Amino acid sequence: MFWGNGDSSKLTMEERKTLDELRRLVETGHLIGLTAEQSALALSAIRFYGAVTATTGVLAGFRNVLVWIGGGLAIWWATKDFIDAYIKSTIGG
Repeated sequence: MFWGNGDSSKLTMEERKTLDELRRLVETGHLIGLTAEQSALALSAIRFYGAVTATTGVLAGFRNVLVWIGGGLAIWWATKDFIDAYIKSTIGG
């Protein structure tokens, strides 16, 4: 944010020290300073990843609900004759 073009006079001493260290890391090549266009591209990629992750989570939740419903239907189908016979014998029919 304050790469030399901004007003850094409002920063605290700790923030100025951190900024100086970041500038040094960029100058030595340990960090890459992004241009405004590169920053915008990186932020849009992060937003896209967030959207894909959220969509994947919704689809996984939908799949889990379908598995739960399918399991319930399978149990009902496997035991429906037993349940009918138990109810008839309990009622006395």
